[in-house]
Amino acid sequence: MVPTKPLTEFNPTVQWWTNKEWLAEFDKYIAVDETHSQDHHRILDRRFTFQVFAKTVRHIQGSTAECGVFKGTSSALTCATLQGTYGGEFHYGFDSFCGLPEPGVNDGAWRKGQLAMPFERASEHLNEFASFCTL
Repeated sequence: MVPTKPLTEFNPTVQWWTNKEWLAEFDKYIAVDETHSQDHHRILDRRFTFQVFAKTVRHIQGSTAECGVFKGTSSALTCATLQGTYGGEFHYGFDSFCGLPEPGVNDGAWRKGQLAMPFERASEHLNEFASFCTL
């Protein structure tokens, strides 16, 4: 059964929800998608977890990549978290920016072109990392 209370009431031991320092540092990368504002906590949870995972590889030299960039949020979190560790390496973002393909018979219920995003929108999130990030 899914709890009906807000997450902060359901599990008050989750500390990062109230960590203003983390939220302030990454605020420009974690803005909730305006089309999914009802999923605010779920989106923040995914982005926080993603950033924590990125921290675990700070000591490993090499390039990073994201397939399916959409608005560039995950790539921006990766670049912000790993900034200063790239040396001669890069972060690569791959996307057609045309959205999803026509669904096949075994695929979910999506529409061709759904999740399309202009290249420029994703690029806006990543401009500050231009020295080591490319789409």
